Amino acid sequence: PRMPSPESLKIYEILLEHKPTKLDKRPFPIQREEWEKWETSQLFPGNIVITPKLINGIQCELVTSGEMDEDNLMMMLHGGGFVLGACLTHRGLASKLSQACGIPVLLVNYRLAPEYPFPLGLNDVVMVYEHLILSNYQPGQVIFCGDSAGGALVISAMLQLRDSRVPQRKGGILLSPWLDLA
Repeated sequence: PRMPSPESLKIYEILLEHKPTKLDKRPFPIQREEWEKWETSQLFPGNIVITPKLINGIQCELVTSGEMDEDNLMMMLHGGGFVLGACLTHRGLASKLSQACGIPVLLVNYRLAPEYPFPLGLNDVVMVYEHLILSNYQPGQVIFCGDSAGGALVISAMLQLRDSRVPQRKGGILLSPWLDLA
């Protein structure tokens, strides 16, 4: 039988140390602040450029890495259980996706619950996409991407856009999506 790698055992130790029951009792603003503080300590490759954008009043960040196919764009929706996460917490993932795909990644800081209940975060995502289509991109040039709760927002946004007959995006990438909220 194979034994777990040392890296796997280290992750297991970290998870045991930070049991979700401990985290669940802390107020969301404290959890958000700690995640963002940890994320700012991470190093990025030197060719990563992060440009703040304000789209229809929604804070976003454009993440690029070196030579890019500027004709296409990945619109990334962060995970965090709809209550955590931000552009800042997902810059690392966005930079890796930008490098791997060779296209810019637009992180969207959609509104979080419980301060902003559903469907306000979804509305933010749809407004950013509609702005992109009305300004500089064709629908076939934009691909959605989301992890965890962001994956659920990708599906929700795609369905809402389809039902409202807005021109469709290129596709969607779901990374461990949280799809069954029952």
